[in-house]
Amino acid sequence: MKKIISLLLVLIMVISVGLTACNNSSKKDEANKNEVTTSEKIDDKELQAPVKIRVAYYAAGQATQTMQKIVDEFMAENPNIEVETIQSNWSGHYERLKAELAAGAAPEVFLLDGVYIPQYAERGVLEDITERASGLDENKFLGIKQLRTPEGKLFGIPQGIQVDVLYYNKDMFDEAGVDYPTADWTLDDLREAAIKLTNDEHYGFAIPSNQLRYGWYPIIRQFGGDILDEDRKNSTIASDPKVKEAVKFMYDAWNTDKYVPEFEAMAGELTVKSHTYFPRQKVAMFYDAFVGTTRNNEAGVNYDVVIQPKQAEYYASFIANSWVLNANAGEAEKEAGWKYMEYYLSEKAQKLHATVADSLPSNKAVMEEMLSDTTTVPANKKAFLDTLEFAGTLAENAVWEEQNKVFQGALEKYLGNEISLDEFIQLADKDLQKVLDDFYKK
Repeated sequence: MKKIISLLLVLIMVISVGLTACNNSSKKDEANKNEVTTSEKIDDKELQAPVKIRVAYYAAGQATQTMQKIVDEFMAENPNIEVETIQSNWSGHYERLKAELAAGAAPEVFLLDGVYIPQYAERGVLEDITERASGLDENKFLGIKQLRTPEGKLFGIPQGIQVDVLYYNKDMFDEAGVDYPTADWTLDDLREAAIKLTNDEHYGFAIPSNQLRYGWYPIIRQFGGDILDEDRKNSTIASDPKVKEAVKFMYDAWNTDKYVPEFEAMAGELTVKSHTYFPRQKVAMFYDAFVGTTRNNEAGVNYDVVIQPKQAEYYASFIANSWVLNANAGEAEKEAGWKYMEYYLSEKAQKLHATVADSLPSNKAVMEEMLSDTTTVPANKKAFLDTLEFAGTLAENAVWEEQNKVFQGALEKYLGNEISLDEFIQLADKDLQKVLDDFYKK
């Protein structure tokens, strides 16, 4: 009996110790479980596998090095984002982009000239970033307003700004005894000076018929006209009398006063090199963007700049070189790409961007600081800033390239005396409307 009682007592003690051990073990397991969970959360946060994005852009020379520095600093501040850069020249960039988009292998972020954004957006290639960009203070950045569609949507963030001013060769003006252009000039003043500046060696001005930005489009806008309505879906060539006035002005420049390179001159070396007319000193005056300062400084031209002439209105061409998001990228990649785009607007990134004179920084404070320097050529850099008050886009829409081709085709027939002014108006209006209808009224 005593043996049985002793065994029972031992058994009770074993069970008691076991329960205590189990209880302590359970608490330890719970503590360990909590500890592991906390540790895993830290690991998830700090050691998360990086999101990789590809960023494609066009650049050359120093601009390539500067772009890589901006990317490196972005990755240093965002260790969970890995950026692979794809760099090429302008034409190579667009050729590769078209091929990659067609193959469904385009980069997550890529650079587009603002004029091309509607073409890509209307075809579903670009992510609508209207909501993502809603927190940006548009008063601090230039170009966002101009990049919005007529409906107010946004598909790009400005990397840099291209705004055109009037470049003039000071040596040519001095030799001809002509006063330098001023901010009060009209197109009539430009015409009068250009006639005096034209001689056997160079022309007074240029209105390239095959280039709208520094050719025919600003002239139309300066006369107060436009080729499209506000929705950019209907031609106004025949209904807007200002278009007719502007085109007649161009005809006289080519055929009557002959102060711009005409077909005989353009049939030779000038044909496809209109953006180099001024640095090659083929013309005394030319419309061009900030990137022209690099070309002209390298060529050693003695020049300055001023805002473009007013006729009925002030107008100058405006393009925002823009970062865009691939609509077909993954959500994590889109978010990482947006962070990169936001970073590029920061003062830190934009100050680096400003060290390369291929475009103006889109951060307003950085741009104002950059253009305040009067010690380097051109001295009147403030003209670029003043121009931003009335600079406008280039009638961009989904068929921008096609509409320009049909307008330019008709314009060259008129300038070449193949058709009359009225025939030009009817032909250009009909052909342009067909291009618009073929896309928008499908």
